[in-house]
Amino acid sequence: MARLVTILALLTALITVAATTLFLVALLPLPETLRPWVGLGIFLAAGAAISRAILNKIRGGDAAIRQRLDDLLTPLGFSLQRSEEQKGLYAGVYRGHEMQAAYAISGAPQRPTYHLEIAAPVPTRFRMAVGMKRFRFQFDEARFGQPLAASGPDFEEMAIYADEPEMAGMLLAQPEARAALRRLLSPEAPGVRNLILADGALALRYRHLSLKGLSTSLLAGWMDDLITILTAASG
Repeated sequence: MARLVTILALLTALITVAATTLFLVALLPLPETLRPWVGLGIFLAAGAAISRAILNKIRGGDAAIRQRLDDLLTPLGFSLQRSEEQKGLYAGVYRGHEMQAAYAISGAPQRPTYHLEIAAPVPTRFRMAVGMKRFRFQFDEARFGQPLAASGPDFEEMAIYADEPEMAGMLLAQPEARAALRRLLSPEAPGVRNLILADGALALRYRHLSLKGLSTSLLAGWMDDLITILTAASG
């Protein structure tokens, strides 16, 4: 997806350059025999400059997000395990639990969207997904079964799906798990967050146009809440 966005951005820029070049060449008082060559020269020079600027911006975004995540996650015991174009993976042990933090950048280079998924293994087989109703979910509802009617004001703004409603209901009935879930999906916290329990892992998915709202203490709180939920799910 990241490469597709890059290619589309470059194609858009080159098409714009081509149209502008044709317009400029038509205005210039040049002999007809020179117009194609002058146009080609302008197109190649401008296209190369714009393409270089777009690629440099993408590389700069990669470096910036890695530096920002280094600053956020290193104090919590995480280290970068691998990185590719516009995505990467951190791993570490937090409070005795192995965790991973995967990041990715999507969208146009001029207005990127940052994605972060913090996940920890949990030995449970049922699936559950929780999202904020006012945002588009970062999961396929059909994969997680039917909507779950969770009672109480804490869940009015949430949509909950589970393939084993009884097991999910037992999890959500635990006060500490309810409180942790409410904090993770609080409207006051930055970005869009979804909680996913599936395939032997519990994951918090974060999406936002900026990483400025994140801090090491906030991420530590999210990880604490994930541990609370996975402990309740394992019991």
